[in-house]
Amino acid sequence: MISELFESIQGEGKFQGMPAIFVRFQGCNLRCKWCDTKYSSFPEFFKGSKGLSEALDFIKKSKLSRIVFTGGEPMLFQSEMLRIIEAFPNFSYEIETNGTIEAKDFLINKRVFFNISPKPPGSQVSGQFEKINKPLLLRQLLSLNYNNFILKFVVDPEKDLNFVYNFIKRFKIKKEIIYLQPNCQSKEECLEKGKKLAEICIKEGFNFSPRLQFLLDLR
Repeated sequence: MISELFESIQGEGKFQGMPAIFVRFQGCNLRCKWCDTKYSSFPEFFKGSKGLSEALDFIKKSKLSRIVFTGGEPMLFQSEMLRIIEAFPNFSYEIETNGTIEAKDFLINKRVFFNISPKPPGSQVSGQFEKINKPLLLRQLLSLNYNNFILKFVVDPEKDLNFVYNFIKRFKIKKEIIYLQPNCQSKEECLEKGKKLAEICIKEGFNFSPRLQFLLDLR
């Protein structure tokens, strides 16, 4: 169920640079071509798992009080997330999600923070775009006037920006909650694409989110 439990700095979006406990769930409903956590997303790459009791013990021993649920796709494990939230009610919580699965009422009521990462068409294998073209979680949050979320687009600055612009226009999203992160798999590539993307963010009024794990050699 859980592929990893670890402490790290939060490296993406609004809470970049903050220390947090990461609970990485195993399994995903999408198959992005450039997925960098295949070991926790696709069954053929799984290397064992941990249970909920191990997660609770790990959190108890930590001195941190911020938890990031990631994956894979953590929204496939909403009941398990609730168990952790109820065990540590005074912690702050963030869910990193592709946004294709709606949230149960109990997560909305807990006021968790959603880091929604819509995937551009180029990230998917054939037949997947129908799923990513239906951002069910975003529609749900907008209908509820729930504003505790951001949208983070992992993009190639030369290929995916039209998807971002069309997405923003389609859902009338404010630029203040838009974060752009370069799609890169090495320090050199992150620096090259990051520079181009940062210039676009300055021009357009978006937020820029670097891939700190590559830039700081934390992988």
